[in-house]
Amino acid sequence: AGYANWDKAWSDGKKDFCCKHTARGCALTTQTPYDCNAGFDNWEKSWSAGKKEWCCRHAGRGCDGSAPADDAAFDCNAGLANWRSGWSDEKKLWCCDHVGRSCEEQPPAHGFVADV
Repeated sequence: AGYANWDKAWSDGKKDFCCKHTARGCALTTQTPYDCNAGFDNWEKSWSAGKKEWCCRHAGRGCDGSAPADDAAFDCNAGLANWRSGWSDEKKLWCCDHVGRSCEEQPPAHGFVADV
């Protein structure tokens, strides 16, 4: 199951494994080593090398272009400001599953939006 609904769809074992190895799927009380939003406006000069590496790998932020692509199918930073209308469905799904970007809070089932 993808990252968009990890809290409900993943088994406890998968949550534990992913939290330990990728810092994703962690309980809310688990802290990550870096806040990838803090200082992002000036990340190139203000972030440590460790923070750049961690945030690039785990949040898709602070990537300077020299880091390995890790077989990334899409650049989840490109066009992020307009992802809802500018990205393909495939890119939205990939970026949500792999870097936690472009995730809808409650994606519509089978592409239909229910009347509320």
